[in-house]
Amino acid sequence: MSNDKKQNRRLQVRVDTYTRICLSIIAVLLTVIIMGLWSDGVHFSDSAQAGGSFLDSAAQRKTLINNQKETNETLKQILTHLKSGKMKVVVDDKTTARTGGNDGGKKSTLPQRP
Repeated sequence: MSNDKKQNRRLQVRVDTYTRICLSIIAVLLTVIIMGLWSDGVHFSDSAQAGGSFLDSAAQRKTLINNQKETNETLKQILTHLKSGKMKVVVDDKTTARTGGNDGGKKSTLPQRP
């Protein structure tokens, strides 16, 4: 008979007021979130299709190749300008720079390289 009594017992859990209030607030907030998503008309199929453009590796590769071609063309123009002789580089013993501090933009001599 003691086995029958153990099986017939019910487990009673007592929930205090604080727990009920917290659970009610959570339920209300979840309802507000669901209603907001429903009213905005979020469609998961549309967002999956929008993400598909990022997964197109062929288009990404074409874009990278086009950017590389533009970079190569720019480098060719720079090299042509340098080889034309219009630009002249002069190395000086003393290097001077204008300081941007509170000294009024006076020139300062930088230390020479060893």
